[in-house]
Amino acid sequence: MTNVSNITIGPRRKMLRAMFFGPAAVGVLTGAVGVGTSIGWADPVFDTAVESHSADTAAAMMSVSGRVPTAQVTPTVSSIDVAPAPIGVAITASGNRAYITHMSTDRFYPKGTVSVIDTVSHKVLETVTVGVAPQRIAVSEASNKAYVTNYQDDTVSVLDVGAGTVAATIDVGSHPSGVAVAPDGKRAYVTNYQDDTVSVLDVGAGTVAATIDVGSHPSGVAVAPDSRHAYVVNSEEVGTVTVIDTVKCTVSDRIEVGTNPVGVAVTPDGRQVYVSNINSSTVSVISHAD
Repeated sequence: MTNVSNITIGPRRKMLRAMFFGPAAVGVLTGAVGVGTSIGWADPVFDTAVESHSADTAAAMMSVSGRVPTAQVTPTVSSIDVAPAPIGVAITASGNRAYITHMSTDRFYPKGTVSVIDTVSHKVLETVTVGVAPQRIAVSEASNKAYVTNYQDDTVSVLDVGAGTVAATIDVGSHPSGVAVAPDGKRAYVTNYQDDTVSVLDVGAGTVAATIDVGSHPSGVAVAPDSRHAYVVNSEEVGTVTVIDTVKCTVSDRIEVGTNPVGVAVTPDGRQVYVSNINSSTVSVISHAD
């Protein structure tokens, strides 16, 4: 049995769609926050990557159990100068590298880049050229690859994390936006914003294994810890999440949530899915009964 509850958050704010490419980048964080945990984001206005070092702050400001925060702590924030127009960000499971996608600001050379940052020294180690208007990025240490969605040329760039090069470019659907790699490292899931599909990538073969029809304008995607289900938010519908059975590569359920959902994340135990809804100022919590 699946239950959905909605948590009301702050009032809706005007959102920046960087360079007007793709859906706005909104996400949710779930799971335990412990000592040494860092939270990062990219700022397309000031061309910086920002990292908060205070795990206590995250724990105090946000609790996935729904408890009211009892304290607020001022975080320690440092800024790293990076290339213009940073958009997506991903951090390796080991925590030693951060990957930032950048859209090009040069109309004569539209290809974007990915900055590789050492999270200890806060230095940009290398910059890798990818496709046009890169959006989001997901890193799989199981395969030593990173996957970048290139919104304007309908491709995914596959980065060899060790070599710092593009190992392959895969054609997917129209205007790829979100991407997530299954925890078992076997498949990656790419939302195609314009043609309402999800491309399922075979990580080992480097090919599209299946294309699945989902809802209108899919944006964020997350995969359950057991890799058996993927959750896709359909951002232009009156709030739905498409549930994909990853074994059969078929849609197993469609769940109503808030208005214009964009971000999605699954708790480490797989029992709850958190969905951020832009226009209803809520977070929907999908709970799976035992």
